[in-house]
Amino acid sequence: MKIHGVQLLKSSDLGRHSLLYLKEIGHGWFGKVLLGEVNAGLSTTQVVVKELKASASVQDQMQFLEEVQPYRTLQHPALLQCLAQCSEVTPYLLVMEFCPLGDLKSYLRSCRVADSETPDPLILQRLACDIASGLLQLHKYNFIHSDLALRNCLLTSEMSVKIGDYGLSHSRYKDDYYVTQDQIWVPLRWIAPELIDEVHGNLLVVDQTKSSNIWSLGVTVWELFELGNQPYRHYSDRQVLTYAVKEQQLKLPKPLLQFPLDERWYEVMQFCWLQPELRPSSEEVHLLVTYLCAKGSSEAEEDFEQRWNTLRPNLLGSTSHTVTSTALVLTPAPPLG
Repeated sequence: MKIHGVQLLKSSDLGRHSLLYLKEIGHGWFGKVLLGEVNAGLSTTQVVVKELKASASVQDQMQFLEEVQPYRTLQHPALLQCLAQCSEVTPYLLVMEFCPLGDLKSYLRSCRVADSETPDPLILQRLACDIASGLLQLHKYNFIHSDLALRNCLLTSEMSVKIGDYGLSHSRYKDDYYVTQDQIWVPLRWIAPELIDEVHGNLLVVDQTKSSNIWSLGVTVWELFELGNQPYRHYSDRQVLTYAVKEQQLKLPKPLLQFPLDERWYEVMQFCWLQPELRPSSEEVHLLVTYLCAKGSSEAEEDFEQRWNTLRPNLLGSTSHTVTSTALVLTPAPPLG
């Protein structure tokens, strides 16, 4: 789908009367997700429509519209576009840009399952830059992502990434979440440790912050270079909660994919997993990954090192905060809860 087509749709008065539904593609907490198309002049553009169920409460209506606000407000190549909001009558509809290659996690996993060639590391690095760029744009306008992960990044036909989703992650990736007794879906393996507490066996989770988004960004980049593998996949939810979240002694190892400057990419991930006050901002991470993308193996090592050291976050003048990978051998534990 061409970006100018999307912008034309977004700027026009796109109402429910101009939508033609093609098929249902899934369900979210809010109701149905449908593939549709819109006629705009001589061209037809495919779109995704989120439809709020008729039984939705006023609170559900507010959440439905609030979740899409950044994608309605902001226009950026690395953010999914909400083309229209139809809330004049029920059912409420959100018309979203269609990304034909689907979510990035399923795309990378399908590459792996098909035993096809591993995607070019240069492409993966560019995708990481897209994600960092999208998060920077969100933070610039004080939007905070509630669940940053590969499953919530979409791939365009031009092989670029857009942060955004169609609300299908809970149904498609149930194993990526721990559901609390209060029916709160917690992305335990992506969430920053400072957001979670356990009291009398109940998980208490506070809202995401810009700083916690940076932790999740590090995990998302790790997923990318692991071609969609689940973080801490050999550990149960209980082990992740105990050793990665509470005690913070279990860290994600360096991804197996080898390419020029892969150590530096892992260093960026480790910066993202520092204590909240030491983590880089989205602007600093974007600067680092853009530099790594641009350089690859094209620059003399000493020149690269000199420039890299000026770009690295100054961790309060200390070098003692570099995170080291801790390999723990743990016995299987019963599932959490």
